[in-house]
Amino acid sequence: MDLNKINSQIENEFKVKRERADARAKAAQARAQGSRVYHDLNSLEKELILKIASAKTNGENTKDLEKVLLETQNRKLLVLKKLGISEADLEPKFECKKCNDVGFVNGVMCQCFKRRRTEEILKASGLGNGEILTLKNFETTAKNKQQSEFFEKLKNKLELWCEKFPTSKNLIFQGKTGVGKTFSAKCIAGEIAKKGFEVLFVSAYEMSSMFLKYHTTFSSQKEAFFAPLVEADLLVVDDLGTEPPYKDVVFDYLYLLLSERERFARPTVITTNLLPSQIMDYYGERIYSRIFNKKTSVRLQILGDDLRV
Repeated sequence: MDLNKINSQIENEFKVKRERADARAKAAQARAQGSRVYHDLNSLEKELILKIASAKTNGENTKDLEKVLLETQNRKLLVLKKLGISEADLEPKFECKKCNDVGFVNGVMCQCFKRRRTEEILKASGLGNGEILTLKNFETTAKNKQQSEFFEKLKNKLELWCEKFPTSKNLIFQGKTGVGKTFSAKCIAGEIAKKGFEVLFVSAYEMSSMFLKYHTTFSSQKEAFFAPLVEADLLVVDDLGTEPPYKDVVFDYLYLLLSERERFARPTVITTNLLPSQIMDYYGERIYSRIFNKKTSVRLQILGDDLRV
């Protein structure tokens, strides 16, 4: 997954949206100014506004001028109506009123940009082709009644977790290959994205690649490889333990990532085939304590055999 490419794509989309909105407004303005009557009334309106401001500064009575101004403005509206133009058409109609389709407000990413980026991230993760999975279509191919009952209970737990988001704890899905860990994580990701939060769904392999790029990049774009992992409202790391063993890179940055997300109280969902004891042996006590801290995480062990067989 290339987050830089996704960001650039969405920035271009927003640029096109702004340009289209500006172009439509300018076209409406040109049509209005093409009317001699509207042009003269517009000039008169500006002149009256200046006169009223000057009169108020000098403490003069502006009642008569304000009456003429109101009449002028009403006549302008009538002219626009005849031209088939509304007053609102003269200003750009941006989809987002908060950022005016810029995507950022005071340097902070707007929710509209986050939602659009989440859609592309989910698509790149294989979650956005067609209908995004949510807990409403939480289904499994359970082989027996016991498994069916287990997944029903699991669904109830996950629904409660999603209701509490973003104050929810981290979730650690543990179990054999094919028992439904990734499917459960995808359902959660879709549910949270549907609520308007930014979701980043990455495989452990993709995560380690981002760590490596961050570690080996020495330019202003360095943060683009690590910041999204920290800043996402929900981070899903799928199949932890299958990433390349760049221990000096992955282990240090994984610990930093988990610590930073814990510091900002941003939930993380992890799926893994590894048992807790194996995670302790492979990653060490520092990462183990971050993943299985009972105050901040809930371990959900999914029992059974491969449901895909």
